[in-house]
Amino acid sequence: METKSTAFSAAIPVPELLDKHNYLEWKIRVQTYLKGQDLWKVIIDKDEKAPAYYENDDVDDDAADDDVAAAAINVRRRRNYMALHVIQISCGPDAFSAIRTVYSAKAAWQTLEKKYLVLDTSSSDNSYLQYADLYRAVRRGNLSAAKEFLDSFPGAVNKAITYKGETALHIAATAGRGTRIVRELVAPMSVEDLGIADCDGYTALMTALVYGRSEMAHYLYFLTSLDDDLVLAEKGRKGAMLLTRAIYTRNLGNN
Repeated sequence: METKSTAFSAAIPVPELLDKHNYLEWKIRVQTYLKGQDLWKVIIDKDEKAPAYYENDDVDDDAADDDVAAAAINVRRRRNYMALHVIQISCGPDAFSAIRTVYSAKAAWQTLEKKYLVLDTSSSDNSYLQYADLYRAVRRGNLSAAKEFLDSFPGAVNKAITYKGETALHIAATAGRGTRIVRELVAPMSVEDLGIADCDGYTALMTALVYGRSEMAHYLYFLTSLDDDLVLAEKGRKGAMLLTRAIYTRNLGNN
């Protein structure tokens, strides 16, 4: 019987915390991580008695039939809490509030599935799926794949390719993959296209500044019409961030 500790890393590879918009993507990433850490069995375990061991840390292990059984309970409890920890720290505030009093990783997983699966699949806009390859290519900095996609679908360059209203240029700014792929994206874009804002009101230039992509921000600064950004800077906090971040990084207007 296996009783040794399971290897565990706190570096959970989930780029976005779980919310009502991203359950399907979150599920794939967390499931893959749990499988890699040999913890997925905790979630799919059909033993109905298991949760009883997790709800109370004061369970009397000495009441077990023998030391082997007690050790088995301890191993299962530890693995449960390891899996539960992964789920908890990959949740946003709303998701975490749904499982904050849950002690079973399996129960937490099922609770989140019940809460978000139908919501995510029913509210998601399938139009974004057609841009999945472009999103992945830009996110990974795969220039040839991005060019191939845009050659086939040139109109995609100025389309929102995520539920957040981000264009491929926004994704490039977020990922920080260098200016080669940025130049490829910018080439067919008009000045108006460069000024497209996401759902938070950020243009690609503003996104680059927020993420500290100095080289990209410097490049986009001389291509982008700043009228909209400067108006925002005068009227709102989000627009002011453009100037604040630019001053902080000493990029705006530097040659």
